[in-house]
Amino acid sequence: MPLSAGYLAPLHLVMLDKAGWRLCKSKFTLDQNGFQIFDLPTTLKHWHDRKAVQSSYMKECAEVLRKNLDGVDWIYFYSWRLRDSQTGEMDQKRKVDLNSPTDALNPSMYPHIGQHKLKVVLIYWAMADNTHTDESDVGSVLRAKHYLKDNADDLLRGRLRVIKKSNLEHYYPLALAESNSFTKANLVASDNIRSNFQGETFFGMYTPDYRWYYLSNQQPNEIYMFKIHDSKEEVQAKRTLHAAFKFKSPHPDAKPRRSIELRALVFSNPPGLGNLSLLPNSQLLYGTAWKDERTTDFTLKAIEHGYRAIDTACQPRSYREDLVGKAIQMAFTCGILKRREDIWIQSKFTTPGGHDDDAAPYDLATSISEQVHISVALSLTNLAHRETLDPLTDVGVHIDSVLLHSPYPEFKDTLVAWETLSTYVPHKIRNIGVSNMPLHILRQLYTVADIKPATVQNRFMAENKYDIPLRRFCHTRGISFQVFSILKDKSDLLDSVLIEKVAASIVPRISKGFALHLLVLGLGSYTRIVNGATTEEHMEENSKGLARFKVWLDDHDNRKSWEENISQFRDLIGESWSVKS
Repeated sequence: MPLSAGYLAPLHLVMLDKAGWRLCKSKFTLDQNGFQIFDLPTTLKHWHDRKAVQSSYMKECAEVLRKNLDGVDWIYFYSWRLRDSQTGEMDQKRKVDLNSPTDALNPSMYPHIGQHKLKVVLIYWAMADNTHTDESDVGSVLRAKHYLKDNADDLLRGRLRVIKKSNLEHYYPLALAESNSFTKANLVASDNIRSNFQGETFFGMYTPDYRWYYLSNQQPNEIYMFKIHDSKEEVQAKRTLHAAFKFKSPHPDAKPRRSIELRALVFSNPPGLGNLSLLPNSQLLYGTAWKDERTTDFTLKAIEHGYRAIDTACQPRSYREDLVGKAIQMAFTCGILKRREDIWIQSKFTTPGGHDDDAAPYDLATSISEQVHISVALSLTNLAHRETLDPLTDVGVHIDSVLLHSPYPEFKDTLVAWETLSTYVPHKIRNIGVSNMPLHILRQLYTVADIKPATVQNRFMAENKYDIPLRRFCHTRGISFQVFSILKDKSDLLDSVLIEKVAASIVPRISKGFALHLLVLGLGSYTRIVNGATTEEHMEENSKGLARFKVWLDDHDNRKSWEENISQFRDLIGESWSVKS
């Protein structure tokens, strides 16, 4: 085999026998070496059983990823294929499926999965014997945007890993290049063009530094997991190259290579968002303050109308957190919500100054840490999504976000409360943030805290210049920004020519209040709105209106007009900086 670009040089191969495999399990890891070998007991009986692969095998592989990768919040399998070294080599005449983002360019190498009379016809894929990785850095982002569309921008604010899984490599085995044996300078980007998708892959140029490994006599339960891409800057292994190779003199009893390959987009959530970015109407949180005994009714109605994020607080003066929890339980009981991941719940720890003396959830004379612990325990109890679950011991009970409702007069006390909240992250509380927070205290907290604020929730008002400097601070640090009181005392904005123009230009016409909502959201994708509508008409407009607005925005002329509207809105509120939303 020539030592030219794009092909595997056999002198670099290291065979891992069974003893080597045991060593590999402890020595090689995805983040250090770019690949790892796992034992995956499976219920899959026939590797070509497509339904079983999709219904059970993918779930088993997802579980391996969750157990062995840190911070996995969401997994999306964007392609899977069956490879067969014999069947694939015999099929040399098929045509490339240009409509398939996962079909390969080389027609002599890769048969496809086609359609015939609405019935899937299974054709096996052959081997790729050039050194490559399936996606470049650019291509990985393009994959995410292609499949996840409106959710992609939010998800890409967090960590993206593209992971490939393969197994059962006998006659035509797969070799993997250790990540630290090559650099990005050894890679050549190549376009991957389809009729509805344009991506990019990497091919490996020759270097004598490569260290290639393959697993000898691989068994069905032994699987490779290897990196295609990792967006985390400080991680040592960002990708590995791979290639199939053919033995010159294979053992006469060697089995053909038959493997199930899966490619997954693995996301670690961006700060403050959690699974929120994957839910419908993810830019709207339903605010439950000042609803008293009607809290359950209003909250359940909001969920029925499509709200999937709820904001509350363990503060009896303004909130009935217990009744919010009752509404959530009712939504699960009647089937509106089916999984805990279907709803995003945010609460708050309120300092003593925010409580009435006779209605505080904790003894005002106890220590700050004790107050936080009591408040969090009560919130977990109130917001357990099913009555039968133990809020303190059941792993399914958690709160997606808890905010420090306001800072203490003394920063040292604010820090004590913050550090106590931090002890619950990431298990019982997924993220923590702050509310009613001025920039100078936020900056101080951000500087000294080990766990940084993931969210800031502040009032949207002219008196604080619409928090322009604070929002800039949040944007540049990946902090989610939530605004509340968006309509209160906003006559200057609601009566403006711009708001009237926006309300009238969107078809069908929207209210001035919702027009202001859209303009605030247009300030940046990091922005969320807390909205406490109490009429079904407004709930409907808010939840359904976002979807209709996105359809309206798909028109080129409408988008151009909208960008002009956002520019005028920035001028109206005195904002001189901008970010793409």
